[in-house]
Amino acid sequence: MTIGFKSKFINIVPSTPASVPVNTLFIDSTNSNQATFKDGSGNVGVIGAVSASNIFIKQMQSSAIIPINTPVAKLADGKIVIADADGVNAQVYIGVTMGAAVVNGLVAVLLVGANIAGALTGLGFTPGQEIFLGENGGFTNDTSTFTGDNDSIIRVGIADCASGIASAAVTDLIAFTEVVARP
Repeated sequence: MTIGFKSKFINIVPSTPASVPVNTLFIDSTNSNQATFKDGSGNVGVIGAVSASNIFIKQMQSSAIIPINTPVAKLADGKIVIADADGVNAQVYIGVTMGAAVVNGLVAVLLVGANIAGALTGLGFTPGQEIFLGENGGFTNDTSTFTGDNDSIIRVGIADCASGIASAAVTDLIAFTEVVARP
């Protein structure tokens, strides 16, 4: 089940990293009141900073001019385009641009979920493929393999190339869990 909300603003009271639980977005009173996250391992990273420690923001190469704050999708060649619910190649929404993108240029993208670097290395997926929990464990992109009465279809994320220059080689998983079907 996906739950969403819409609001004109959210007032967040500044906190210290030690006072918030893991998997939390917060305003860090110890770091100039910057928007910050604390991941499941307790690591703290500033939202908006592009670095290896920020698993929610990733540098991606664009295939077109893309304005700031624009929803984007991943193409099979590893580049991003403006997301489009009616465009077959632009339906795999992966996040929102944090700056304006130029053709073949790099832009920071705020992802729909955490980027798990290396999770899909060598498994033969292509960028932009939806990745599901496999029937016998592991990962799959083929939902036709779910044939039993007890099969759940659980999307675990989207396949992606490494940060930076686009590539058809998949290494990373942009992880977000969604139950598509349950018996």
